[in-house]
Amino acid sequence: MVAGSSINNYGTFRLRNGAEVTMSYNFAAIRNYSTGDFYVNAATVNFNDQCYIDNAGTFTASNNSFLKSNTSGRDLKINNTGTFYAGTTLSPCIITLGGNANAESIINKSGAFFYIASTSVVAPTGVNAIISNAGTFTIRSDVNGSGTIATLGSAGAITGTYNVERYIQGGASKYRGYRLLSSQVNQGTISSIRLYNFDYIKSGTIVSGTTGAAGGFDSSPLNNPTIFLYREDVVPVPNSFTSGNFKGVNKINSTPDSYVIQVDGYGTNNYALPVGNGFMFFFRGDRTTSVFNKTTQPFADPESIVMTTTGTINQGKVTVRNWTTTGTEYLLYTSATANSAVRGFNLVGNPYPSSIDWNKMNTTTSTTGIYAPNVSTKIWIFNGTVKTYGTFVKGDPTGTNGASNIIPSGQGFYVRATSTAAQVIFNEDAKVNTQVTGSNLLMSLPTETETVNRYFRVNFEKDSVNKEDALVFFNKASKTEFSEEEDGEYRKGLNMVGLSTMGADNVPMAVNHTAFTKQRQVLSLNTYINTSLATSGRYTLKLSDITNMPKQYDVWLKDAYKKDSLDIKNNPNYVFDIVKTDSATFSKRFTLVIRQNLGLTYRLLTFTGVKATEGARLNWRTQNEYNYTFFTLERSTDGGTSFKAIANVKANSQGTYSFVDKNPGKGQVKYRLKQEDFNGDITYSSTVPLMYADVAQNVAATNELSVYPNPAVEKIAVKINQPNTDASSYTVNMFNTTGSIVQTYTTGNTESEGNISALHPGTYFIQVLDSKNKSIVGKSKFVKL
Repeated sequence: MVAGSSINNYGTFRLRNGAEVTMSYNFAAIRNYSTGDFYVNAATVNFNDQCYIDNAGTFTASNNSFLKSNTSGRDLKINNTGTFYAGTTLSPCIITLGGNANAESIINKSGAFFYIASTSVVAPTGVNAIISNAGTFTIRSDVNGSGTIATLGSAGAITGTYNVERYIQGGASKYRGYRLLSSQVNQGTISSIRLYNFDYIKSGTIVSGTTGAAGGFDSSPLNNPTIFLYREDVVPVPNSFTSGNFKGVNKINSTPDSYVIQVDGYGTNNYALPVGNGFMFFFRGDRTTSVFNKTTQPFADPESIVMTTTGTINQGKVTVRNWTTTGTEYLLYTSATANSAVRGFNLVGNPYPSSIDWNKMNTTTSTTGIYAPNVSTKIWIFNGTVKTYGTFVKGDPTGTNGASNIIPSGQGFYVRATSTAAQVIFNEDAKVNTQVTGSNLLMSLPTETETVNRYFRVNFEKDSVNKEDALVFFNKASKTEFSEEEDGEYRKGLNMVGLSTMGADNVPMAVNHTAFTKQRQVLSLNTYINTSLATSGRYTLKLSDITNMPKQYDVWLKDAYKKDSLDIKNNPNYVFDIVKTDSATFSKRFTLVIRQNLGLTYRLLTFTGVKATEGARLNWRTQNEYNYTFFTLERSTDGGTSFKAIANVKANSQGTYSFVDKNPGKGQVKYRLKQEDFNGDITYSSTVPLMYADVAQNVAATNELSVYPNPAVEKIAVKINQPNTDASSYTVNMFNTTGSIVQTYTTGNTESEGNISALHPGTYFIQVLDSKNKSIVGKSKFVKL
């Protein structure tokens, strides 16, 4: 439907069920007056020629509705003085703000309310798109996701103060514990460096610190820190998650600059946290329910909460400045021997009200994606449910312990600098609309490539909470040792159990890229238990997510303690007992052996060719080719001296294959099949000769060859009149008039005799080749009586 003029609503107006309206004339508007309720439900409204929405009542766009600009150089403008819902719970809306004109695209006036629902997207894609707020503008978050402001146009802006929510899952004891967070807004600047405070943490949950109320914290029996910052340049403390590199924040009530903080161990020195830094936070649940048992044993289960941070939306280019060295744009990288275990690790955070994609990390262009020169391709995200680190390597299809390439709004994560020149710069086009949901909202679930990803996941479990996994990827170009470019080193968490794999150099890896080898390959499993938390009893090793593993490869689990082994590829669960006082029951106990099953090696059974109406039909039968063998059909028209590829065929596990060469040419044609198996080994079939058209011309008698007697009955003599002095042997081929070879033999003499008694009466052709170089020595024909 095209609306030639404006739509004015004073009551209730509904667009729904696939309706589509196009506002097409200059300054045509949807005007929803103060008494009006306007609903766009599963419908689309297109805006052309500076058309707009003027809302003074209640405007709700939901259920996968679209409000969008359609004309380049024109703007959809939303002027809101009432209440505007861009989506509702589990009922999203997408608003696209296009155009190039210098104009405000969304204007939320004083006293007005604008809400972006948790699964909705506002996309200010126009070069000059502007979102301005003088009222209350809230970006919501819940178990289903977090509202998104997508990539901002190159000259666009978001002005005013905004509320950005962050949902944290609760509901069971396993959710009590640490999270890595960041902020999507800032509360001020120093020397143009955007800074944020921790007010929103206290607005939603209990926050304690070593200075108690004097530092702005809640009452707590022990006054243990709730908020921690990370320092790479400090010697780590073994077996401690909250000492050494983690420094508790002990002052959050500074005035007038709320972003000024103080940190345990550094006296009254003031610090500030630039956007792009992450922090660690201990989650106890809300501030109102079972408050006493939030800080006193027995601890109450934490509730799910929504925290709201208020400030200026972080936008445009964000350069990470470490909180300890805000005067420089480089990450920390300390070469002291004592901190080698944590060298280069920096806790950063997604600064935007949108998910970002680590696969957009690059080292060449500072104005696109996530620019990270001298930074490894890995990220580490703490999984607050199972208390382990998830590891993701750029380009992989998945990560360990719930990590993926998608880093949600408000998420903190680790990167690792590889030199003192390391940087991380976030750009608007790093944003994606992919949501991360549910209990993993702050631990980054996988959502979404070597062309084929081949991998499996190893799981070490005590129960549904105490577990950890490790990934093993297989790529022909990978090394069997640790590689900084593609492997993810292991970071120990706070779980009862821990798991990593080790290659040839014994470096513990959470993500291990290794090569398939023809010989057997051994991967050590580093199964670890925290003896202060773990109990003796039954544990399980599992093999899961077995993806594109060649069937010819077996995976065996070897148990050194029990001196036993298991085909874990086909029997994926292995239950065993651990005695925590006996390290031999868990430490250095298990290895994985990956080896080829010779009984499943690829085989070519037959390769044949026949002349057909449509051309030369080539057929072949195979065994164990599966879907990773590649075939190349090759043709020779010079007697087999050289071959040219005419077709490529990828195996599909069917066992039988066929191809028709529609243009075989004339004369004798030879075909062969080139086969490349999974190991990269190349073999060739025997040749299949066919003769096409004008046979007499192609094997016409020449002076180089004499054939007698002619006609003949039982035997035919073949004499080479002008022998090749370099030839050591000759191949004699006899053809019928259809071009098929009826007899062939090899001789070392210039005179030979062939037995033709079995041939049917008729005309036949003889061709003699130099067996070494396949050149034609002579041609003739004879008649069989």
